[in-house]
Amino acid sequence: MKNYLNKHEKNQVLTIASFVSFFNDLADEWEKLDRDSKPIGNMRRARTRAQRVLDYLFEEIDGEQKKKMVEQLSKMELVARYKDQAAREYKKMQKLEDVTPVDTDDLFDIANTALNYCIKKCTNTGKEVENCVNRKLFLKYDIPVLDDKAKAGKCPYQFKSLNKIREENQKTDLMIKEITGKTDLDKKEAKRLLKRLNSISEVNGKIKEV
Repeated sequence: MKNYLNKHEKNQVLTIASFVSFFNDLADEWEKLDRDSKPIGNMRRARTRAQRVLDYLFEEIDGEQKKKMVEQLSKMELVARYKDQAAREYKKMQKLEDVTPVDTDDLFDIANTALNYCIKKCTNTGKEVENCVNRKLFLKYDIPVLDDKAKAGKCPYQFKSLNKIREENQKTDLMIKEITGKTDLDKKEAKRLLKRLNSISEVNGKIKEV
């Protein structure tokens, strides 16, 4: 191993050292969150192996250079970023006519409108979830999920359980059927009436709370 490293070699060593620090912190964080022990164990083993590489690389480095690198390391962290080529392509893409740059907060506001349906009404399962356009767009643009433990076939953007949604839908259908059976209202008019009654009920509930 060389006693003195050039700039590129120093960056390689500092990256390995940052990797060791990152995996150490991440394993501790996941342990506190009570995550699965298997990936945590693999992370600790990966950290140990990387530490051995680092120890070997540091062994022959000149003392002054080693001291400076340690000082630099305390100011660094491991991050994931786009490659320079990808960044250039992204800037180029933003100038195209069919691309509209959107502020992140505005994007979340727009997504919230669609999420209201997903949270309250969606009953998709299995293939319906996999093929859902909303779900694909939400994931594409990093819209935070509501259920980070959703299994395959269950949408991570569904808030209520499917059984709960179905119960509410069945209850609504029965009430509409009862209204249409006892009045001259058709199904559409009965839905409007039920919606108004629910709104009045919510207002009365809030008044009672005050």
